Amino acid sequence: MKLKVPATGLKQTRFTCPSGTVPAVAGFDLGSDLSVRKATQDLHVFTFGVFNSGSAPRSASFYASCLTVVRPAGARAAQLQVSLATDTVPVHNGTQVVTRVCPRGWLSLAAGYDVPVGLQLNGAAAVARTGRWTFTNTAQKPVLAQLQLACARVG
Repeated sequence: MKLKVPATGLKQTRFTCPSGTVPAVAGFDLGSDLSVRKATQDLHVFTFGVFNSGSAPRSASFYASCLTVVRPAGARAAQLQVSLATDTVPVHNGTQVVTRVCPRGWLSLAAGYDVPVGLQLNGAAAVARTGRWTFTNTAQKPVLAQLQLACARVG
């Protein structure tokens, strides 16, 4: 999906997964002067927010994948369980790494975030049981970032 972001503006978009699936993986391709300020999900929808710091409109592309559990013929029924944990954390001046861990027996699906303009997100990843975010804060005071870790297991 393509999104046109106005000059010095913020624009949001949503992607809804089909019935029987859950949001799993998202990605984006940004033009110059653009930064993703929000990449979150609930049990059905991805939400993205993009800020354009430039003086002209710019385009961004977003990609999303939805997950369903497929079991072999004759296998017992199973359900995909998903847990979403949201945490607000202060990001202090300089570079800071924040990690959160899914419960034992669960795997991380996504590391979402909602950060204010001015706080630089260097990376966000969900690997094994862990969500990890790296920030750079150039302000002289802590800035609040909202983090989201999606965890899943088949039960």
